[in-house]
Amino acid sequence: MRAGTAVRAVTAGALTGVLAIGAMPGSPAHAAPKPQRHVSAKIVEQQQDLTFRGEVFGSRERPYDNRITRLQKKTCRSCAWQVVASERTNDQARFRYGVGAPRRGKWFFRAVVPPTREYRRSYSRVWYTKRA
Repeated sequence: MRAGTAVRAVTAGALTGVLAIGAMPGSPAHAAPKPQRHVSAKIVEQQQDLTFRGEVFGSRERPYDNRITRLQKKTCRSCAWQVVASERTNDQARFRYGVGAPRRGKWFFRAVVPPTREYRRSYSRVWYTKRA
């Protein structure tokens, strides 16, 4: 019985030491959070077609041109987001995807920009499509 208590005490002490080391001020846990890119987007109707288009804003020193963006979709408010398309931005950091509308209900869309060393993962506002 005493051996089990000693093992628990040593394990708890080692775990406390690991937690204390992880909480030191120089550790990555206390690093300043990365900024987020601004992703503007909207759904535009052109001649019976729906297009999800937008632009990615970063810093002037590091524009987001010719880089990957992803389109995510979910079919209900409580459903999980699914990546449905991936495309590179053009020279002006703009992107566009063709989207549709369901026969019944709504589909929700948003653009996602993957994280980099300088920026965290960024999202656009959520837009939805439905039939009239």
